[in-house]
Amino acid sequence: MLAGGAVDFQLQWIVSSISFTQDSDEVIIRRMADAINEMGHYGEYDYLVFNDDFDVALLELEALFRARRLRCEAQQRRYSSQLKELLEPPG
Repeated sequence: MLAGGAVDFQLQWIVSSISFTQDSDEVIIRRMADAINEMGHYGEYDYLVFNDDFDVALLELEALFRARRLRCEAQQRRYSSQLKELLEPPG
């Protein structure tokens, strides 16, 4: 985490680098400060995907979606009849 002065300088630099926005400097600074605050809560989540390389981040997100579909609960619903057949005692 950056110290307060470093954050302010970083936010000011970002604001001065964005020339295409219609938002005021104050709005951009608030949004960036909010984003930094939200990122500080990363430990509360199950997954962490960095978007420093878009193609890699996209692959990682796709893998998360695929893995979610393979969770045991979802698979039990999807394959309930097959599981029942497989687990029935022979005879």
